[in-house]
Amino acid sequence: MSITLNGTTGISSTGGIAAADLTGTLPALDGAALTGVLKPASSLTAANLTGALPAISGAALTGIVTGPTYGTEQVTTSGTSISFTGIPSTATTVVVIFIGTDVSGGQGISLEMGTSGGFVTSGYVGSSSRLAGSSLTEINYTNAFTMRSETGAVSGSMWFTRTSATGNTWVEQHTAGGPDLTVTGGGNLALGGSLTQLKLRCDTSRTLAGGSATIRWS
Repeated sequence: MSITLNGTTGISSTGGIAAADLTGTLPALDGAALTGVLKPASSLTAANLTGALPAISGAALTGIVTGPTYGTEQVTTSGTSISFTGIPSTATTVVVIFIGTDVSGGQGISLEMGTSGGFVTSGYVGSSSRLAGSSLTEINYTNAFTMRSETGAVSGSMWFTRTSATGNTWVEQHTAGGPDLTVTGGGNLALGGSLTQLKLRCDTSRTLAGGSATIRWS
């Protein structure tokens, strides 16, 4: 039997290679001399590769942006107020949406912010303007964020935005409209705790008379 080493064709033999021809030991292989090979930072043993991967809890994930959460739409056809609860303390933007909302006898639609201790009825700073035809009127408010709709059903939204990630100061802006009617305005409130609820109400001696309203937050 002969063995031939060729740089092009490799190793060849005549007569076959018997087990007896393959005695001895290979020299030690120095891993440090290997290049182009991915190696773990520490030794990888069979013990590291047993068992099952742990379950991943979604609650432990951070930095994931999700879409807004919607509350239940409520009719505004009777009574003097409706409340939206369940707003999480992590919310930074809250929107109340009006769909043909109406108040008997006119005046305005007001939103009170609330914490776990109740609704806040003072400290609001802002104004609302109403343009009907060529007539423009404006009001200032202090006891709630007020949208001056006067008469007629309106559709639109009132936005509440928290001014910082950890604080409880909120700015408000609203825009709504109806037949020959446009309402705009805005304001702010330094809330004494985390926002958890909102109350939509009408003025004294007035009642809700039409439409609906809903809420969303993110």
